[in-house]
Amino acid sequence: MVAPYKNLIAVATISISCMLSACSNNYQDSNNININYQHAAEIRTTLSGSYLSGRFAQNNQDWQQANKYTNQALKIDQENKELREKALIFSLGSGDFKNSRAIAKQVFKTSQEDRELALIFLISDKLANNSQQSIQEGLQLISQLSNEGFGYYTGPLLKAWSLVGLKKNKEALKTLENSELVEDSIYQFHAGLINDFIGNKSKAKKHFTTALTSGIGMHNALIIAKFYQDNGHKDMANMVYKSIDSSVDNKSFQISDNSDLYYINNINDGAALAVFDLASILYERKSYDSALIYSQIAHNISADIPFIQIVIGDVHAVLGDYNTAISKYKKIENNKSLSLISKSRIAEAFEMQGNYDRAIETLQSIAAYDQSNYHVLMQIGDIYKNNNKYLDAIKYYNDALSRIDNLEAKHSNLIYARGVLFDNINDWSNAEKDMIKALELDGNNPSILNYLGYAWTEKGVNLTKSLEMIKKALTLSPDDGYIMDSYGWALYKNDNIEEAVTWLEKALSYVPTDSTINEHLGDVYWELNRKREARFQWEHARKLNNSKQFTDKIDNKLKHGLKLSGKKEAMLHQ
Repeated sequence: MVAPYKNLIAVATISISCMLSACSNNYQDSNNININYQHAAEIRTTLSGSYLSGRFAQNNQDWQQANKYTNQALKIDQENKELREKALIFSLGSGDFKNSRAIAKQVFKTSQEDRELALIFLISDKLANNSQQSIQEGLQLISQLSNEGFGYYTGPLLKAWSLVGLKKNKEALKTLENSELVEDSIYQFHAGLINDFIGNKSKAKKHFTTALTSGIGMHNALIIAKFYQDNGHKDMANMVYKSIDSSVDNKSFQISDNSDLYYINNINDGAALAVFDLASILYERKSYDSALIYSQIAHNISADIPFIQIVIGDVHAVLGDYNTAISKYKKIENNKSLSLISKSRIAEAFEMQGNYDRAIETLQSIAAYDQSNYHVLMQIGDIYKNNNKYLDAIKYYNDALSRIDNLEAKHSNLIYARGVLFDNINDWSNAEKDMIKALELDGNNPSILNYLGYAWTEKGVNLTKSLEMIKKALTLSPDDGYIMDSYGWALYKNDNIEEAVTWLEKALSYVPTDSTINEHLGDVYWELNRKREARFQWEHARKLNNSKQFTDKIDNKLKHGLKLSGKKEAMLHQ
């Protein structure tokens, strides 16, 4: 069968091996905080009220309110060590750097075991100042980092940028060269940044090229592309842009103008980017709380990196705080390079809020601005599709296709999406044309192979070819329970009942709550004269799907069973 339709999205990811001890994703466990009630009776309610309000805000992922109430509680119970550390986390996560500064100093002085996050923020604060004395003080703090977690991975990068700030360029580069992580793509990237910053363009190019071949995050790849473009390597720049275009979710990412794309202007930017690289890794690992905190620390070092606002917005969007996400995206709305990604993210946040009119309005403004951008029209179509407005969705998919001069494999998903909608409005003629065209563009797409193969199987046409197509889809996606069901059903339609039941039972083990798979297995059991098991599957299918059309069909099978074809009946009596 065909799985519930979803957009097929490729997401650029980065991979790194490091243990992050300073900021794991377990901040919501606050049961071990013991409030000190050795205060006058009149403040007890205020203390407990502030603490509980902070807990409530924390559980609802409202960082601003959690920061407010936790710090209120801390003012009342200033000697509470656990409460102080909690307050630091919320101050950082909400971007309250003034409060973070005061709390971090106290945590650093009073806690030997849990002071690393405070130390990391104090380092960032020193580097943000950018004076020679402040950088020297930051270096001294960096030397106190542990050799694990943050200190192991990001510490050497911060040390290198600090040394650049002190004009010790050779020592800075040696710091990276002597690190155990010298071959890591992020280290190669920062070696390239430092060489570029100090004027050694040829070495910078070498390190950047190595970083790209090792695999790197999108924001770093864009910085490298701009370096290539600004230094006479336009072919290499275009290669990077093309690679990004093919590897990320295009409907969420478009560069309109790279003239003001972020670049390294001072050591603050380099140091901030080093911390932000860690935040990006954490985000990819879905450690969203940690990603938010380290993004805010990076923002404290340099407020000029637009990518930070994107990730901070993304974290809030993932956590369901769409208003805060929108406010972060709006901060880079006027950035020429990233205005489109900002508006696209804003539209997605509106959509997640259920504010579809604002989402479509925002996307239409992008479409009017950038006449070559077909992704935004597809995004509008997706909104209509998700709200079952199929004709409107098809209109925007048509408009999106009209903006594409030469169809390529990457466009197959757009054609496939339109084909699904044609099928939903019972226009199989156009649906079939789209599916065939999508397969011409990308013959190894398991979803398209499965959809068309299953549709042909259901209609009783091209049975041999459809079986081959679904088998190929299963080879490409061997753990997909829906494709297993399609394969089992196609085997059944091709009179291979014994093998069909094996695959349908396997499909059910992968997707046990799908009514169609239960129905299919019931049908095959009936053909095998396993009627009690067949009725059990049909009854279960009926419980899973209460639509009238489906229940009427199942009720008829429960009452009358299935009429066997002559060939299948003959098989049973052999």
